Amino acid sequence: MVDSCFQVKSSFKPLWRLHNAGKTPMDVYRHHINNKFHRPLTTTQDLRSWTVAEPQAFWLDLYDYIQIIPPLPAGTKRAYDESIPISSIPPFFENVRLNFTENVLESREPDATALIEIRKGGSLDGEKNNMEKPQGEGPSCEECIIAKWGRSG
Repeated sequence: MVDSCFQVKSSFKPLWRLHNAGKTPMDVYRHHINNKFHRPLTTTQDLRSWTVAEPQAFWLDLYDYIQIIPPLPAGTKRAYDESIPISSIPPFFENVRLNFTENVLESREPDATALIEIRKGGSLDGEKNNMEKPQGEGPSCEECIIAKWGRSG
């Protein structure tokens, strides 16, 4: 019972429960941080607090953890210059040249879909769709091509 106009009844069932509680990517990363840095983080809030308290360790570890290409040069000790306020957006990982496309398309799962392109009027079924224009609207009919850009070629 609550001391207000609201009452809490134990007969209510939750509307939704996380089906993989304790096994989400955030949980897996938190366990990784606990093991690597000998931390007792038990919640996502604890992890967030750690990232704020130890930003250099967090960014250096995250870069490696998500396997950004290329790997950081040996001996990299900081992600950014702490003398520059974070609100001024200091450069991160200076002297590291990233290829965004390589990082998006490279995968540990060669048959996984990396990108999906859907043009106007398209769907996710991976097929060509002929779009019929309503009378008097726009140019002639256009063909919609759905492209799934695979990672393996």
